[in-house]
Amino acid sequence: MNKCLVWAAVVFLLLGATFNAEASFYQVDIDTSGMDKLSSHLFYNDDTYTWTFDIDDPMFDSSLQTFESASLELGLSDDSGWELLPEKVEIYFNQSNDRGRADWAAWSWDISGTYLIDITSLDSLNQDGTLRVTLKADVGDFYIDSIRLNAWATDLPASSGGVNPVPTPESSTLLLLGLGLLAVGNVIRRKQI
Repeated sequence: MNKCLVWAAVVFLLLGATFNAEASFYQVDIDTSGMDKLSSHLFYNDDTYTWTFDIDDPMFDSSLQTFESASLELGLSDDSGWELLPEKVEIYFNQSNDRGRADWAAWSWDISGTYLIDITSLDSLNQDGTLRVTLKADVGDFYIDSIRLNAWATDLPASSGGVNPVPTPESSTLLLLGLGLLAVGNVIRRKQI
């Protein structure tokens, strides 16, 4: 029993180290040099910036790949001015205007920092590789330092005709399974001694 468990653990470890789920990682940066300070005060309208991420990598094909997850990295810095209220920033994904419900918001006296925002709806990315983002200053004023889209796509199997992905275990899952089996084998071995 002990030898079988150890051999199974070794197989899973080897599979985890060599198995590739044919995943692709895409990273798209937006040039923020043309974006000025976003401001919102009681006496004038909220500032917004809207841009579209376009994954135009020659290897990306929406009929052959599907996005499994995506996130937005947003770097902001405070204007270091005196604030009457805490600053608030909002983000809208693929909305025709910025008056709907925000997909993400942050509220702080000092809005400076890098924010990692999960993108929950991947429909637009899976349809044509694009994502429309609107950044809005709801309260206060701050600078945009950086904007980056991180997206993970897996290849669709040829047998599915590019319709549905086949769930495949990630290599890290197989590594964890192999390590767990080694640990169980070690416990059994120690009890037998």
